[in-house]
Amino acid sequence: MYTEVMFGMISTLISCGKAQLASYITVYLFTKILTFIYHIILRRCEEHETTECSVLQGDALLFAQPPPNEDCPICFLPLPSSISATSYQSCCGNNICNGCIYGFVKSASDKPDPTCPFCRSIINVDDDGVIKQIKKRINAGDKEAVYQLGRGYEKGHCGLPRDEKKALELFEKAGKLGVVAAHTNIGYYYLSGQVVERDVQKAEECFGLAAIGGNVDGRWNLGLMEEFEYNNMHRASKHYRISTMSGDISSLEKIRDFHRYGYATKKEYAEALSAYQSYLFDTRSEQRDKAAIFTEMLLEGSK
Repeated sequence: MYTEVMFGMISTLISCGKAQLASYITVYLFTKILTFIYHIILRRCEEHETTECSVLQGDALLFAQPPPNEDCPICFLPLPSSISATSYQSCCGNNICNGCIYGFVKSASDKPDPTCPFCRSIINVDDDGVIKQIKKRINAGDKEAVYQLGRGYEKGHCGLPRDEKKALELFEKAGKLGVVAAHTNIGYYYLSGQVVERDVQKAEECFGLAAIGGNVDGRWNLGLMEEFEYNNMHRASKHYRISTMSGDISSLEKIRDFHRYGYATKKEYAEALSAYQSYLFDTRSEQRDKAAIFTEMLLEGSK
């Protein structure tokens, strides 16, 4: 409307013999229009660059070297990445490697009541006592205890009813408090569509938070998503190589297969194998080896 009025005025000026004035107005109008178009294009470019920049920054964070595992408070070796190779002590709130637990139990086998290897409190062997201790730890502000209670409801352990909705609530609370592993559990729920509506993007975000925090299961799941959800073998390979550095044997096997089918180079496979061996060297001890053998024997006996 505005443009039609202005061009009407220019036509009137030309018909009245004022062509020079009309030309000045025409130049002014075109300058204004071109400036307007330039600013639109510039704004669009800035938006595109910002998005592209944020993606690059996100990838830099996602594929960075993850933080190291905490040390076992008894032997001071890095805790194994596998959650099954450590044990949460509901009495004092410490995560202790199975090697130290095995060694302590063997040395104190003649004592009537089992005690915690760290705080020496008598260990509760009944389910009610364990849950009471975990809830006591929660009241004391132990964020890990919130996560452990969530695991109890998720699996129906320690006499708790299996309640995945309650488990998810506790995992979300633990995640907000800073328990990295909780994000992996939350991601499972969103990926599977259990309890909550299936949301692949939300699952990827949760696994990403876990991976950035150093959780090997979160990293492994990102690799699976890139491989099977998005068919992006390059990004999947990067995730698998990082989780191999954290001692995940399944990721090492993936890199081996990727090398076989041309998705990973020989150098990348060699580096992954070397990283895995370094992890074993840094985390292995005689007691941990004995504990692993003992656990295997128990599992075999239960079959």
